Amino acid sequence: MGLGFLVVRAGGIRPCNLAFGADQYNPKSVTGKKGIDSFFNWYFFTFTFTFAQILSLTVQ
Repeated sequence: MGLGFLVVRAGGIRPCNLAFGADQYNPKSVTGKKGIDSFFNWYFFTFTFTFAQILSLTVQ
């Protein structure tokens, strides 16, 4: 069941999500660069956190 949820979660991630999310910020301004950095940090943190959580619950 845990692997099934992992498949559903991984299938829901579209490759264009990163481009669409980062496109919301202006890379030429200081606040835009901070926004892009923050976006990528939170995006990958939530992805790895979910993966680690599913893995730990499955291995138990």
